Amino acid sequence: LSEELAAAGFRVIPHVAAHYLRDEGHLAEVLERVAAAGITAAFVAGGDVDQAGPYADALSVLEAMAEQPNRPPDVGIAAHPQGHPDIPADALASALTAKAPHATWATTQLCFNVTALAAWIRARRAEGLTLPLWIGVPGVVDAARLLRVALRIGVTDAAGYVDPDAGTYRPDALLAELAPLLADPSLGIQGLHLYSFNEVAATESWRAHFLENLRA
Repeated sequence: LSEELAAAGFRVIPHVAAHYLRDEGHLAEVLERVAAAGITAAFVAGGDVDQAGPYADALSVLEAMAEQPNRPPDVGIAAHPQGHPDIPADALASALTAKAPHATWATTQLCFNVTALAAWIRARRAEGLTLPLWIGVPGVVDAARLLRVALRIGVTDAAGYVDPDAGTYRPDALLAELAPLLADPSLGIQGLHLYSFNEVAATESWRAHFLENLRA
């Protein structure tokens, strides 16, 4: 599957979640399998569940990965422009600063409020964060499901942007608002990360059509 996706032009990035890893040997095994598959990137996340192994958070995994011979050269970390339901804002900022030296890029969680997103990016850049950013946006998803997920992960103003009775959510309007940010080189936005919520076929169909319209 990885080879098929790569041939189609997709970046294949396995997720390494702290809570999933049992011990250092398990981490080494996971990274060996990733390397054997020819995958050169990984996204390291905490996992948002109670600690199940020796790694309490993404930072501890990143530090352990630094000692591994099969560490991928391309490593992404999570960023939270609108906070996290279980982690204070100052702790999130400190964690991002600590994780940044171990990463080559960061992907944001969902954020519908473009004004808040722009302010967050400018604040992080002013603090010295230089990592390229991928902005997380939803793909083509059931609107009610998207709202439930967004509220669960701490995007508290999602109800103002997602109508649960609309049927299917499409990110066209959000992308139009994001366009000035994407065009601003000072923000260091590398591109968009589409959260498909397993609606891969619908999201990819929309993506291809959207790009075709842009080219036209």
